[in-house]
Amino acid sequence: MRTEQAALRRVATLVARGIDPAEVFSAVAEEIRRLLGAELASIGCYEPNGTSVVVTGSVGENLVNLPTGMRVELRGYVAPAVVG
Repeated sequence: MRTEQAALRRVATLVARGIDPAEVFSAVAEEIRRLLGAELASIGCYEPNGTSVVVTGSVGENLVNLPTGMRVELRGYVAPAVVG
């Protein structure tokens, strides 16, 4: 729990400083990547029509760089597509 709280404090500090939202989203993705021990992470906004809009590209190793604002069709094997 301490690790998660420290991550939350780091992101909250960026928000309090008025950092550009794109940088905040990248920081959130990086914190999630570290907490989960993942190779990479990104943030998307999932739409009801089965697509996702890229909010921030990948952070971490072996990056998959998708431009911010790009709409991506979700495949059936991706968790949000299954849940949504």
